[in-house]
Amino acid sequence: MAAEIITKEDLEQFGQKLIQEPRALLIKPNEETKRWLKSCQVKAC
Repeated sequence: MAAEIITKEDLEQFGQKLIQEPRALLIKPNEETKRWLKSCQVKAC
């Protein structure tokens, strides 16, 4: 059974990636974001 050694650098990279990925999803503009809504969208047809 092979064992992998996890270094401090590995953990730091993982932590950065763990923070950056969700942040990128929040910052990324949505394609559905529109400036104006149709009346049907406001009334939730």
